[in-house]
Amino acid sequence: MIRYEKYIVILTILTILLTPLFIGHSIYVSGDGDEDFEYEYDDEGGLLGEDLSNDLGNFAWIGGLITNSLFVFVNRFRKHYKVRIPFKTILDIHIILNIILGVSGIIHGYSYLSLARPIEYISVGLIILLLASGLILRYSRSRNIKLFNRAIHGQLILSLVLLFVLGIHIATIED
Repeated sequence: MIRYEKYIVILTILTILLTPLFIGHSIYVSGDGDEDFEYEYDDEGGLLGEDLSNDLGNFAWIGGLITNSLFVFVNRFRKHYKVRIPFKTILDIHIILNIILGVSGIIHGYSYLSLARPIEYISVGLIILLLASGLILRYSRSRNIKLFNRAIHGQLILSLVLLFVLGIHIATIED
């Protein structure tokens, strides 16, 4: 069976290298909190970079729903029907996709930083908490650390709160 650790390392390095590019592009949308900042508009009257940022947000939301729903479904199916599914491979794919989606969501949030409300900060905090606890849970060797992170990462309430907060964010967004 192929191990995906090297792909996670490559993905992390690419994310670190590409994040400044997206953040630099998203500063056109947010103005980086500068009071004297004048937004730059495209030919159609929209903000420069706004489409990219909105696409990143939509990608993170829809991709997260699909990815995590499928992961929960496969995990429940595997346990309930005692089917031999390569769980480590599915777990690694779950990790890779959630890193990509989490970074996309955070970049989307950063591009609208000047418009952020407390609900956006809560969602970013939950995304970071779930990503960090999942990565530590997967790659830690210490039994005590794994138990602690399993207690955090396995809380259904945290995932439901994240879905609720992101649902409020989408429902109350200003066009």
